[in-house]
Amino acid sequence: MQWKGLARIPRFLPVEKVFERFSDPKFRLGKTNAYYMGNGFLLGFSPEQFRIENMKQIEFGGPGQFSIQVSYFAKRDELCSCYGISNEMYDFESDLLGEPFQISDNIKIGSTFEQVSTFLKTRVHIDYYNEGETSALVKGKFEFCHSWIQWNNYELVFFGRPKKTKLSAVHLSLKDRSVW
Repeated sequence: MQWKGLARIPRFLPVEKVFERFSDPKFRLGKTNAYYMGNGFLLGFSPEQFRIENMKQIEFGGPGQFSIQVSYFAKRDELCSCYGISNEMYDFESDLLGEPFQISDNIKIGSTFEQVSTFLKTRVHIDYYNEGETSALVKGKFEFCHSWIQWNNYELVFFGRPKKTKLSAVHLSLKDRSVW
């Protein structure tokens, strides 16, 4: 399973078609709308197809499971933390789920927050860029979860605050495509 192939999946393709092309998933992540495909890759799905009009979600077509996102996590603990699941409940390959790979241009799993941020801020053709942190309420207090960079339809995830923290997870919102 390769990132480049998964990243080309069209939005709202029925998940069965994805499974036919790549392989059946290893398991579904609890009650989440995500399947673990193996080697750190996940396929996120929606139970309905939809479009956004005037800031409202308009559903169309019948119910099913339609691909909307591809994700990758380098480490089992980080995946479990993000999805709020216990790692003992699932049969992951190991603690390290996959090998580093190139996401796009100068961005790869293992690049630092600083490297990615600096590179993207110098690019001319960026539709959207933002960065920040995610926190969770734990025992009545907010605790840091991870830092992120949103770039076009990517969310790049860093499990630490320092600028030298390495990229170890990515979420890609799939695009509409007529050809796969």
